[in-house]
Amino acid sequence: MKTIFTLAAAPLTDLDRLPHVVLWIWLHLLQFDVSNQTINPEEDALNKSDRPVASGRISLEHALFLR
Repeated sequence: MKTIFTLAAAPLTDLDRLPHVVLWIWLHLLQFDVSNQTINPEEDALNKSDRPVASGRISLEHALFLR
């Protein structure tokens, strides 16, 4: 009999869930990256000009909305 604790600690055993896990991680990483770019866009324009907000591919307002 499986308990809640064994299910919570169990590794990914069903490959049908793999796309869901990858999407979940990607969405959280996207949110973190967009949040990082909106904190100080002037610094990104100087040091990392290839980023979307610094290069003007997305506006700061749209990045904040996406975040």
